[in-house]
Amino acid sequence: MRVGVLDFTCSDPGELIECAKLIDRGGIIIFPTDTVYGIGCDPSNESAVRKLYNLKNRPLTKTLPLLTFSQIMVSEVAQVSVPARKLMDLFWPGQLTIILKSNEVCKNLGFSKYVFDGLTQSIALRVPGNECIKKVIEATKTKFLVGTSANLSRYPSSNKFNQLDSELVSRCDAVIHDERLKLKEQSSTTKTGGESTIIDLTDEQNPRIIRQGIVPKDKIIEVLKIAS
Repeated sequence: MRVGVLDFTCSDPGELIECAKLIDRGGIIIFPTDTVYGIGCDPSNESAVRKLYNLKNRPLTKTLPLLTFSQIMVSEVAQVSVPARKLMDLFWPGQLTIILKSNEVCKNLGFSKYVFDGLTQSIALRVPGNECIKKVIEATKTKFLVGTSANLSRYPSSNKFNQLDSELVSRCDAVIHDERLKLKEQSSTTKTGGESTIIDLTDEQNPRIIRQGIVPKDKIIEVLKIAS
């Protein structure tokens, strides 16, 4: 790792606490998930959020999704409908990102305007299936983490650390390493992961798949039929 980028390991609880403190101070981290490697920061730190956009060359018109560690936290910031709850129960923790209407509490948390869609008053949320990053998020002050793929905009994402852009990694403050995931990466010669599927449930009568990812569309449709 290049000088200036801190290394944290999933097997050390103390290091995960230190990583959470770094996030609280405005640090930007790269971390493993159950989909692709992510890059993130404190959603309430406007300076960190703007820096993240700059690092990824991401257009400011594209809002940022949030990761959290529990369904309970989602209820704190969004209006959770019956269909949304059904999807959460089945696919979370996991590889499905759900866009929901934000609630009044959410607007008072001081989150960056870039995690909201101003037109629809919505917010994209996911509880990932990686225990390591969930522990880090739970230890932060906000209990949320901006969680977008660790790649330059318009370039492919990856579930292998050694395939990440080295310049992007070097400009972050820290990297979390999951030893078990590293062993899987070393033993695999094929791409085994992908990005999360994104579904927009802001209009319950008209759910839309925004991005087809790991979770198949037909499974989502089946759940929504039962919930309706």
